[in-house]
Amino acid sequence: MPIRFSDLGSKIRHVRVQWQDVEVNVTYSPSANTTALQLDLQQAVADDPSEGVRKSVEMLTQVLVGWDIMKETNGNGTDPEHEEPEPITEAFLLKLPATFVTAIIERINEDSSPNRRKSGR
Repeated sequence: MPIRFSDLGSKIRHVRVQWQDVEVNVTYSPSANTTALQLDLQQAVADDPSEGVRKSVEMLTQVLVGWDIMKETNGNGTDPEHEEPEPITEAFLLKLPATFVTAIIERINEDSSPNRRKSGR
């Protein structure tokens, strides 16, 4: 069945990321993970591993659509129903534990794989 290029960008996927004793729900756009983005990432990793990490974080800011990592409250007892998610920014991602960011990337890659497993993670 024929499709238009614009049809590719309308899909989103939801995955659960397990890291240590926490679970985070993540929503991402598979179509945002373009070939150009992957080539840029691979080149950065080949040239300089630390630049590869930066490119991975940059890639996540483009691919992630949402998550349930909520903003910290400042002790004012905010109602959980009115909490807002942390914005998905490079600055915030760089504050997260590296192994957690890696878990997000691995889970998205696993889910995006044509032979993806039904792991329930």
